[in-house]
Amino acid sequence: MTAPGELVIEPKDGQPADACVFIIHGLGADGHDFEPLVPALALPKEAHVRFIMPHAPRLPVTINGGMVMPAWYDILAMDLGRRVDENQLKKSAERIQALIQEQIDQGIDSQRIIVAGFSQGGAVAYQAALTFPAPLGACWPCRRTSPRQTILISRKPIARSRWKSSTVTLTPSCLRAWVAAAPIV
Repeated sequence: MTAPGELVIEPKDGQPADACVFIIHGLGADGHDFEPLVPALALPKEAHVRFIMPHAPRLPVTINGGMVMPAWYDILAMDLGRRVDENQLKKSAERIQALIQEQIDQGIDSQRIIVAGFSQGGAVAYQAALTFPAPLGACWPCRRTSPRQTILISRKPIARSRWKSSTVTLTPSCLRAWVAAAPIV
């Protein structure tokens, strides 16, 4: 898996960030999908929040006939067990954890870091947040797919919320609610 990088949006006023929100896209998308949400949040000027939207590598996805597309992990079957390539999921979560650690190393308190994800990105967010060694501010897996839950091991309490609906759209008001509920503004 080659990591293609990430979109980073710094605070508007040029001040150093003191909080960070990760938004992890779903299957077939990239980090730019959520870029319009940041200005739509209309965060207060005193909020010095960095947004990081990683891009998934391009992988063949079994359930899509082996088509190569942006994916955090291969989905092997859509049956009741929702079989996935657990090694790829673990590696994707570890990549997010490395990015989280970079933010901590730059001086952001781990409890002022939010990890959000949509669909396949929600599963990665969930895995990364729940296995990270330090407490995070929140984890919001929106429309999270549910690969085998046995790989999700929680080491500590973390604020978790989940929105699931057949018609969920990640809107500025939804993300604004996420940010308002977390201790970063």
